[in-house]
Amino acid sequence: MQNKINNILACVDLSAYSLMVLEYAFEISNNTDARIIILNIINQKEIYAIEKPFGIFPSYISQGLSVDKMIRKLKEHRHQEIDQMIHDHFLNYNSTIDIKIDTGLPIERILAAIDIFDIDVIVIANKGKSDFSKILFGSTAEKVLRHSSVPVFSVRDKTIFKTKSLRR
Repeated sequence: MQNKINNILACVDLSAYSLMVLEYAFEISNNTDARIIILNIINQKEIYAIEKPFGIFPSYISQGLSVDKMIRKLKEHRHQEIDQMIHDHFLNYNSTIDIKIDTGLPIERILAAIDIFDIDVIVIANKGKSDFSKILFGSTAEKVLRHSSVPVFSVRDKTIFKTKSLRR
């Protein structure tokens, strides 16, 4: 069994938890010299929302707009946001970093990335953009944890998850 960490997948959804995910990914990389693949996924639900107006307003096409162009622009924007986050917080790290923006269902794309990028460990926040107060563990994070073929490092916000005694 090989325990060396060569490739870390940092799942970043640009929520408030993304910075924590990157902090842990960079720290693991700092101790292992592993490459970090930062993955952001444009959820299929967002793509459906982009596609819907094109069916209602066909004039968009004649104006030179297209779903592909809009998705391309969204990918560029997200890439720039992640670049800025790295520039603002992680200039002192010497890790090799690749930023990948994908589209589709987040759980499917994260699990596919394991094989595509030969991932050894996944770093993911236990919460994400859909920050419902009653859900303690995000549905995507839970599915990744249940179905991943590699170890999953779940990042938590210490201010929300305080250690409680199990004794009564």
